[in-house]
Amino acid sequence: MKETIQAKEPVTYDEPGASLESKGRRAQSLLQQTLKEAGVDCQVASHGKSRGEISPDIVMHCQAGGIEHRLAVEVKRQGWLANVLEAVGLLTAWRQREPNDLPVVVSDYLPSSSRKILRDQGIGYLDALGNAWLRVGPVYIERDFGERSVERPLGETYPLDRLVRARSSRVLRVLLEKRGATWTIPELARESGVSLGTVLITINRLAREGWVEKRRGAIRVQEPGAILDFWASRYDFKKHHKWMYYTPVRSFDDFIERLWTLPPNIKYALTGPAASLLIAPWVKFAVYHLYVAPAAEPDVWGANLPTRLHIVDKLDLRPADGANLILLDPYDEGVFYGLQRHRDVPVVCNTQLYLDLIGYPGRGREQADYFREKVLGF
Repeated sequence: MKETIQAKEPVTYDEPGASLESKGRRAQSLLQQTLKEAGVDCQVASHGKSRGEISPDIVMHCQAGGIEHRLAVEVKRQGWLANVLEAVGLLTAWRQREPNDLPVVVSDYLPSSSRKILRDQGIGYLDALGNAWLRVGPVYIERDFGERSVERPLGETYPLDRLVRARSSRVLRVLLEKRGATWTIPELARESGVSLGTVLITINRLAREGWVEKRRGAIRVQEPGAILDFWASRYDFKKHHKWMYYTPVRSFDDFIERLWTLPPNIKYALTGPAASLLIAPWVKFAVYHLYVAPAAEPDVWGANLPTRLHIVDKLDLRPADGANLILLDPYDEGVFYGLQRHRDVPVVCNTQLYLDLIGYPGRGREQADYFREKVLGF
């Protein structure tokens, strides 16, 4: 017989989402309370471990179905991938020594990716927001609130989402565009144009996920694909402000030649399917996309007009609902990092182009996948 406990809302504890104390009085309380609700009484047998000792943080004796069970509990304040993998390694080693112990990981919060790893390894888990997967004898407890769990108490956004905010995303763009490089925090700050603090916070979060490696101050990308996948899952092309125009171009070559007429002080970059056509041709398209900087450099008359107005004037554009040219005002100027030139036209970097393609309607996802395979390679 097994008892399945499922809930529609997270269980509320005395201090929801509060940090688990080092080596776990908080973890002990959460686990005991959760199991008690299911009719399982537990007592702590040991608490804490010596430095370098391969043993769980907490050992608990529990009574369920008239049989005594022993839980080996590892406490991780934060359930980042790197922390969870460390816990899996320790508990796996411990099970070789004590095969009858039931391994459990307790954390403030375990994202869905970490929960899946633990389930696949047969390791139980519990977090302070109520996510649980525990089996003690005949009692089975399962609570899963999906990605809603990223909404922390007090309205705090789950930290991983901050990686794709404007300033932090500049760091991601540098790391992906120069993924073979080794960096220091000051070097990344200079290259990305953001503060040392922003770089430090961003790198720490990436390191917790196991996506970058930090060793003696040297930083290297470990999982570029994971970083790109996460960013793409949060990227919203619609955040860029759009102006819709019609241009009477006869062909793609005609459009490129018109761009050559733009003066050098105008800052813009081609993106979307038209940019992909210059790098990895795949499918026909009907609309051109140009990122434009807020203002051009002063011209010979000292004027400092918005770039968009310069382009409208030089290319003889007309506002239109059935537009074939869209000028984009980016929500962050990081889109201009790492510009490349093809046929003497500025094009966004490959990372930015992939993000724009994947958010493009119609067959954008297919084109993005093709571009990733042929150009990015990760």
